[in-house]
Amino acid sequence: MTYFRKLALAAVLALTAVTTVGATTALMSEPAYAGSRHP
Repeated sequence: MTYFRKLALAAVLALTAVTTVGATTALMSEPAYAGSRHP
């Protein structure tokens, strides 16, 4: 495996991880935010 392919794979994995964490944070914080607004 070439260095470029390793770099591309690492970039894809990092982007996937960031997207997953961002989506999870948004999904977890949204109900709590709505709940605090409308008890």
